[in-house]
Amino acid sequence: MGGRQRAIIRAMSSVTATSGGPAATDSGLRPPGRRQRCAAVLLDFLTAALAVAAAALLATLWLLVRTGRGREDATSGDSLVATALVLAAPPAWAAWQLVRVRRGAGTAGQARVSLAVTAHRRSVPSTRTAATLRLLWHPLAVTAWLWLAALSVLFDAIPAALVCLGLALVWVLAGVASAALVLRNPAARALHDRLAGTSLCRR
Repeated sequence: MGGRQRAIIRAMSSVTATSGGPAATDSGLRPPGRRQRCAAVLLDFLTAALAVAAAALLATLWLLVRTGRGREDATSGDSLVATALVLAAPPAWAAWQLVRVRRGAGTAGQARVSLAVTAHRRSVPSTRTAATLRLLWHPLAVTAWLWLAALSVLFDAIPAALVCLGLALVWVLAGVASAALVLRNPAARALHDRLAGTSLCRR
């Protein structure tokens, strides 16, 4: 291959990466469809909601048992246990998702609809690292900021709670922008993919 041909190939790869399409290294991968991408995100949020709901149910049962089915007032210790159960749900769910991503299985939603994360740039150390960074930038991370805001309110750290709520709003707006990109072009890379150096593809 001559020098001119190599220059043309490099230029085409650069244009493709800039436009948000699959990278040259991802040329054999199939981009996901709108329904797949939306379903993956909705399923992940659903698992988070179910985790919180299950924790809230356990906390309610604990208080009912400790107060004689509500006939007595809950003690401060029992209330603290119930609160801890609810607050433990989001980080437990996040840790579960992180372990899945680190093992290469993807999030629960991605696995359910047969999607996988791949490194988009050669500068990314590994697909595992790229997938981890993607999870941190993903709109799913809004659950972490909301959890920190609730924790800050619990400890009367109102300024910290406001900061966390502000960051949660940033993540929500970024998620809306990413959704607009995906709805317009299912093969486009979302904002969190661009930040993490990843692409989403079908398994």
